[in-house]
Amino acid sequence: MNESTLYLILAAIFGQGIFLLIALRFIPKRNKQANRILSILLIIANFMILGRIIVGYYGMHEVFKVGTLADASIFLFGPLLYCYTRRLLFLETPAFRLNWMHYVPVLVYLIYFGWTLELSLTIAIEQYRLGLLSLLFMIIEGLGIISMSFYIVRSFFLLKSYKDQKEELAESQRRTSRFLRILLITLSVFIGFWLMNFINEYILLDSFKFISYTAMWISIGGLIYVIGFYSLIRPEIFQTQKSNEKISIKHQHRLSAREIE
Repeated sequence: MNESTLYLILAAIFGQGIFLLIALRFIPKRNKQANRILSILLIIANFMILGRIIVGYYGMHEVFKVGTLADASIFLFGPLLYCYTRRLLFLETPAFRLNWMHYVPVLVYLIYFGWTLELSLTIAIEQYRLGLLSLLFMIIEGLGIISMSFYIVRSFFLLKSYKDQKEELAESQRRTSRFLRILLITLSVFIGFWLMNFINEYILLDSFKFISYTAMWISIGGLIYVIGFYSLIRPEIFQTQKSNEKISIKHQHRLSAREIE
């Protein structure tokens, strides 16, 4: 696939993401606690796509700092995904929040971003050629894959725990479970493409030329289209559950880093 076609596809995905962000605001009786997190996830996904379009259009060297900032979303997406899964499945008061320790990687990354702001374009290019920045890129990308994989796996376990606590799920609960399962599978596909490209680039030293990041970037659109599809055919998933369908759970409302399910 040539670059122009890729950018057109990414632009279409970006446009759909913006439209979906607006549409979620107009769902009647919407689940505000869960939808707020979902909106942030969509903003992150759109930010990543926009960053890729800008980098591709202007070149990595010209927008190095913008691309670096966009990468911060890697470490924010996972914790928010788990938080969204929890809020959608369980109605808790107060609304569930992860311990601040889960956001430490984002803060550490922002420190790294602050360091890159001090680098001139000439120095950044030289550091990349010497291997320092390329090593940092590899470490950050590897940690990003680990971070997102961890929270996707924990979200799968949380979904399983939800099903185990209910011998028979109501129809609306089955729809919610099905939606989350498809959403998590879609994100797993994204991680799979990402891991495959990471191994090819940094371990196999680009031995397989046919492997590129194109499939990974397009797969981000799967997240947006899954959410859009279900918002059209099953808008009740994004609405507040009825009181008789509330789930009581034994876990605390706020989990520490050690207590994450």
